Amino acid sequence: MTLHLKPNLPYDKLPSYTLLVAGAIYKAIKNLTLIDIDIKWVNDIYMDGKKVCGILSEAVSDMESGRISHIIIGIGLNFSVPQNHFPADLQEKAISVFPDGQASVTRNQLISKIWQELFTYLSHPEKALDFYKEKSFVLGKTVSFNQKGTTYVGLAKEIGDHGELIVQTNEQKMSLSSGEISLTSIRTQ
Repeated sequence: MTLHLKPNLPYDKLPSYTLLVAGAIYKAIKNLTLIDIDIKWVNDIYMDGKKVCGILSEAVSDMESGRISHIIIGIGLNFSVPQNHFPADLQEKAISVFPDGQASVTRNQLISKIWQELFTYLSHPEKALDFYKEKSFVLGKTVSFNQKGTTYVGLAKEIGDHGELIVQTNEQKMSLSSGEISLTSIRTQ
């Protein structure tokens, strides 16, 4: 599903839409189904150690005004796919909200609840960031990531005020933004 917003704000005044949407998806699934899920920085939702949802957000800027005129948010959510219907190479990586194929809510109920939660967060984005930090399963874990052709390993320490992941490597503390890196692995301590 996709949502088109028209914030017409300077970049530095925008909330972190991806984090807001992740929190909204978490709350919607949890409130409607009571299913336990987790947020993986920056744009994934996991269930039982497998990816159930991915989030992408794109911005369009107005060059004359310097403002962000459009935000497009895309959500890919596996809703009710029986686990054995995933290709063999994805069965250990992907899952759907209802992996037995028996949904207890409709797609429309879940979609409506996600957007309701998102618009609540848009009114109070600071609450979304706090919630996102609380529900992120990456914090306290050892992560490896690639940045500018180099692989780093470090401890995910915190999520900053703008959604950046703060990782302590042996050499330095690094602040990672979603466009710069790709997490290659997450290990528990």
